[in-house]
Amino acid sequence: MRCSVLLTYLVLLSAAAVAQTPRCEATSVSAASFGGSPLAPESIVSTFGQGLAAATESASATPLPTTLAGATVKVADSTGTERLASLFFVSPGQINHLIPAGTASGPATVTITRADGGACTGRIQVEAVAPGLFGANANGEGVAAALAVRAREDGSQSTDPVFRFDATLRRSVSAAIDLGPATDQVVLVLFGTGLRSRSALSNVRVRIEGEESEALYAGPQGAFVGLDQVNLRLPRSLIGRGEVDIVVTVDSRPANTLTVYIAGTPPNLPPLIQSLSPAGAEAGQTIDNFTITGENLAGATRLEFVPSAGITLANLRVTSNSVTAQLVIAAGAIARERAAYVRTGGARSNALPFSVRPAPLPRITAVTPNAGEAGQTIANLAITGENLAGVTAVEFSPSAGITVSNLRATPTSVTAQLAIAPHATVGERTVSVVSLAGRSNSLGFTLRLPPLPRIATLNPNAGEVPQTIATLSIGGENLAGVTAIEFSPPGNMTISNLRATATLVTAQLVIEDNIAGVGVRMLSVVSPGGRSNSVLFTVRRRTGPFVISNLRAVQLSSGVLSFTVDFDDPSGQASSAGKNSGAYLILSNQSGASLFRLFSFEATFSGVVAGQTRGTLNVSVNTFCGPFFTVPTGSLLLDAQLLVHNGNAPFTNTCGPAIDWLAAFSQYIALLSNTLRTNFTN
Repeated sequence: MRCSVLLTYLVLLSAAAVAQTPRCEATSVSAASFGGSPLAPESIVSTFGQGLAAATESASATPLPTTLAGATVKVADSTGTERLASLFFVSPGQINHLIPAGTASGPATVTITRADGGACTGRIQVEAVAPGLFGANANGEGVAAALAVRAREDGSQSTDPVFRFDATLRRSVSAAIDLGPATDQVVLVLFGTGLRSRSALSNVRVRIEGEESEALYAGPQGAFVGLDQVNLRLPRSLIGRGEVDIVVTVDSRPANTLTVYIAGTPPNLPPLIQSLSPAGAEAGQTIDNFTITGENLAGATRLEFVPSAGITLANLRVTSNSVTAQLVIAAGAIARERAAYVRTGGARSNALPFSVRPAPLPRITAVTPNAGEAGQTIANLAITGENLAGVTAVEFSPSAGITVSNLRATPTSVTAQLAIAPHATVGERTVSVVSLAGRSNSLGFTLRLPPLPRIATLNPNAGEVPQTIATLSIGGENLAGVTAIEFSPPGNMTISNLRATATLVTAQLVIEDNIAGVGVRMLSVVSPGGRSNSVLFTVRRRTGPFVISNLRAVQLSSGVLSFTVDFDDPSGQASSAGKNSGAYLILSNQSGASLFRLFSFEATFSGVVAGQTRGTLNVSVNTFCGPFFTVPTGSLLLDAQLLVHNGNAPFTNTCGPAIDWLAAFSQYIALLSNTLRTNFTN
């Protein structure tokens, strides 16, 4: 009686559970495992589509009809033979039927014809064996739709289902199987389809939680069309294992995996779990105190999730009735329902469902600040909102000229450093954040030009040719983005080591040695905001006396006295050198005023370039008949016959007796040398 009720329940539940999701085309799957091709002859099949039948109707007697609610199903096999299929149930979205006996292996076509003549077709692959097992929840997963048959020593037998319906969970859950005393034998009866044509019983293999179990029978159930069953002995080594996986393979083809719960007696009671808190979480979420409550949990060694991908557990804490751990769900974990278990030694508990939900999209409500300037760095851009913990990027559109770094995210805020390039295009932009769940809404962000820089002070405001000013200081406002200091006219001025703050710009200024650069320049600074106002900077001639020094290379030959000296003219006015006969040797300036004169009969200067401030002067003095000279007023007497003259006073050329010029020149050179060593000046 229990078997009959169970099998009727399976057929109707299979139809009702999946009929809620009709398919657009005719697609056929095993009614037990809900796996697709291949399908076996005489196996029970569910075909889905739209408009498959005009009404819903179930078969009420055997033999099964080939027409229900005006609908028929035909299967044309690989040989071209077409056969009518027996029908269990029809509806507009689903038909449960049999693959006709004798259908040849290979590709086949399933054709559903309605009462009005409309038809829908689908393709299947037919093989001799395609095992599928019925689950208690009519989805091919979880607890098996099975019976436990107990044979006692006295010859009596009892039969019990291995599942029960939980009204709270609204699904079937495991009912514990007690293997009882050693004198009892417990046989598990599994129900399926598609395995009756197996080659031999020895080719039916059963593994329960990795242990081999003996298959006692595998073939037709007998009472229901298309229904098969597998009888297997439950080894006593499974006592206390809790929820165990059952894997059946027929002729090397695996069926879908189902579970049963094997109980035990103390001290080997398996763990029993009753609740999960929370019973679900979002991808990317971390639950510091995920708690499972139940019984016999003191020996728990780990928690398990099936499938386990994307879930990490740590920090396990155990009591007799609870297990607590940190649960980390990867941001990329697939959203779906998982089965949660507790392991104690070799025993696994029953399973409870745990849902991994998609992470919600991030949502932003405010951006602070909501504007910035070209060339600006915002150390802490703050974005507030919801679901921000998994944010991996802050993005601007358009993005050119904006760099985001140092991103930090919490559930309600994101902070980052924002660098805006000096030449970034100004205007309106949008900002959003991105997590693995997707992109948030967008908020506005305005990119402005910085204000024009303004110069208030300049120190120093003048320089000389040549000069290096180590620190040129420019004070004012809006100077932080200054990238250049410019002069107008620009020549002979070099800027380096520029440093800028909001109120001060400093740099090194080199004024080149070129007297042509003397005059007034206009100085300004440039930033992304534009060019500042201009202030005056004056380039002056260098001041100081005309100095002669370093007398060297003195020679007297054939009445010609020659020597070399260095000169330093800070004013840069030395412009010519020349030759004077019978009077003065003169180094003159640009205005014609004399800078240095040597009084003699004939002398020559050379080596002077116009505009030089320092250089080398070559002097050649040619003397012949030695006169006596009248010393002009203002002259420096070096010898009775030779003098250096500063003014333009006339002299008297009076011929007199011959003079030993070599002795006179020797005296002159000695006196001149002493004078030049002390920087004789005009």
